[in-house]
Amino acid sequence: MRSQSMTAQASKLLAVIGVALVLFVIVISPTAAQGPTDASAIRKAPASDAAVITKMSGFPQMKVSTLVEDLILANEGVVIRQSYIKDGKIVIPPQGLYYTVRTGGQRHPLVNFQALVLGKVYFLADQSHNYVTKKDFTVKLGEAVPYGGNFSALELSSTETSWGPDTLLWGATFQVLKPSGNYYGSTWQVKGNPPGTRTSEDALAQKPREGHFYQSDLLASTGTVYLLAKEVKKEQVTVAEWVSNEVTTTDLATKAITATLAVNETFDLGQYKAKLVALDAAAKTAQVQILGADGKSVAEKTLGPITDQNRPLLATDDAAMSKMILHYQDVQVALAAFTNPFKDAGKVALLGYTGVFRTTMGQAWPQDPRFVVFHDT
Repeated sequence: MRSQSMTAQASKLLAVIGVALVLFVIVISPTAAQGPTDASAIRKAPASDAAVITKMSGFPQMKVSTLVEDLILANEGVVIRQSYIKDGKIVIPPQGLYYTVRTGGQRHPLVNFQALVLGKVYFLADQSHNYVTKKDFTVKLGEAVPYGGNFSALELSSTETSWGPDTLLWGATFQVLKPSGNYYGSTWQVKGNPPGTRTSEDALAQKPREGHFYQSDLLASTGTVYLLAKEVKKEQVTVAEWVSNEVTTTDLATKAITATLAVNETFDLGQYKAKLVALDAAAKTAQVQILGADGKSVAEKTLGPITDQNRPLLATDDAAMSKMILHYQDVQVALAAFTNPFKDAGKVALLGYTGVFRTTMGQAWPQDPRFVVFHDT
């Protein structure tokens, strides 16, 4: 779209990447600051009656394979949101036009997960997170309170009761509003505990029930994210604690290599080589080196151990993930931790990545400074 609102000055593009992995490219219109929507369009959705075009030429579909599943890379799109007309011109506010790619499946490093970004295929090499704890705040009905880096927000979407409008017994549903204006797939539902209720703590302790009661539940959780309410009312909820995480960096690579090595064997890693120095199948560790062109080690690390405790948490536990990966310059070698890398006696399955580059939330896309990265998850 190149209309009057897309002037030569409006050349700055923003891209949004998510683990999900969600990627947006947003065009900023400098005229937006003069209009009624001078605030950013971040976290705002298109109009409910927006026009939708379901197919666009130039957006390919590609069949690819990871270590854990086969995928079809698709779901690219372009979104215009919060636009308005001023002086006969269409004005698109900051972050009001974006390109998006949404991909599903096992969306984490160490499985050769692939993402289609601006027409190119990249491999998800690593991620880091901001672990958010927000305490003692009140959210009004319909309000969305930003948290962490202020990219996502916790919204009190609804309150409900089956006991009549004057009751003190209210439940509430929270959602996370993402930078794209979409909601996170999970919700967090809590029930207050005014007089006459039984607490969740008493229920878990299997304390005897006394007469007729209403079961409260001030805690709602999904995986690593939870909300603890302090007080639930019809028009607002006081939150004691909101714990979440958000992706802050995503490392992408232009090429991936898989190899199963015995001790002293190597595989090519771009202008470098990866070498297995030692392995301990019982301890689930492997010592690896990255070798320069002269055959000398430029980086070395013992990868692992992989345990039943840390394997399920690798996708969100940065400390655990870092134990599986050795970085050097723009290359990386890692344990294939989501498979069974030690299943072959005397060998270990490794992953290599070359052309690795980092994308950072709210910062420029490294390959084109007109683009800025947001992780929409």
